[in-house]
Amino acid sequence: MSTHIRVCRSSGTAPAAAEEALPVDLLLEIVALADVATVVRCAATGRILRRAILEQAIRRRLALANEDGFDPALLLGVSYLEIAHKHNGNVTTHRVIHTPDRTKLRVRLDADILRTDSFDPVASHNGLLVCRLDDKNELRACDTFTGHVTSVPPTTLCNVYLHVVLGVGDADRSFELLVADRNMRYQTFSSKSSQWREIRIVNVQYLNQHFDSSCSTVIGRTAYWPCCISAVHNWNRIVALDADEAEATMMELPPGCSSKTRMLLAPVHGRLCVLVLVHETHEIAMWTLTSSVAATWSRQVVISNLEIKRQAGLDACAFGQSRCILEGFGERSGVMILNLGKGHFLRLDLGTKEEASVVVTWLNRPQYAQGVKRVFLHEIDLISLLQAMKHF
Repeated sequence: MSTHIRVCRSSGTAPAAAEEALPVDLLLEIVALADVATVVRCAATGRILRRAILEQAIRRRLALANEDGFDPALLLGVSYLEIAHKHNGNVTTHRVIHTPDRTKLRVRLDADILRTDSFDPVASHNGLLVCRLDDKNELRACDTFTGHVTSVPPTTLCNVYLHVVLGVGDADRSFELLVADRNMRYQTFSSKSSQWREIRIVNVQYLNQHFDSSCSTVIGRTAYWPCCISAVHNWNRIVALDADEAEATMMELPPGCSSKTRMLLAPVHGRLCVLVLVHETHEIAMWTLTSSVAATWSRQVVISNLEIKRQAGLDACAFGQSRCILEGFGERSGVMILNLGKGHFLRLDLGTKEEASVVVTWLNRPQYAQGVKRVFLHEIDLISLLQAMKHF
């Protein structure tokens, strides 16, 4: 690429600004090593550089560079349902916390949907929030980056229990959904064709098992949920559903992983991980699946309870195990949300490629709420962010 971009540099002693042409190839080498906020600023400097950044080869380099670490700038915000007990029943209010970052982007959610109590958020991935109308099969897909809302036609699958976003297109923001019942009968929807595909049936060892529908994750084309196959309601398995091959497999939870509290399933650098707030030590631990064939896991402590209390300025009473819940994890930003109860949230940044230490901050100003549910993180990928920039 022979194109040059002129950069003006001024000197205090020179009577006029000197112009020096820098080749685009050199600028792209710098961009490939930069964080998200820097890449966005570079793309905004001019049409030539922006087009060069959006070329397929550079996009691949940027995608590969971001696989090795997290970037907090990719988290746009967090949404949740706040529950207040009134004399005439519970009142549910949708809340959105916009996370400040150097890209100055915000979550965009359709106000009418958020103000409609009958729509309940059921799944979220890569900036797409899926809402269900009551207990019916009517779904709405809300792009929290563009603000666009898609009405999804009713599925022909009965007794839908599980919802996941299989994927969101980088450039066109197209998406694919998967819904399933307790017996792993499932159906997928593509926004490109605006149609549901045929219902597929998967043979599983146990039928009618209980799933944690709020704790799903997707790696590639495989969806994962914690499940319970015993009479006692403790999570003791993880089920993996391959959407393309119509195959479901079960694996046991990692040895020593407590199943009495809510856990998080998350993809970290392309591997399945289980994040748990440990009962005995109050620390946050992470098990990483190193081999799916033999279900081999490795364990590490993400952060101790003493470090959480120190950084957040909490005393022992304010950080009780019974009141704390892990609510969500951002696979792109590396941000974990810890619910302390009553509407108090902590944000845990697991670190970037440059800084590996965990940073704990308050996600919101502490405010009283009687109950909180359906907490979702809304992230954006770098390519979608660049594609959505205004042309000039």
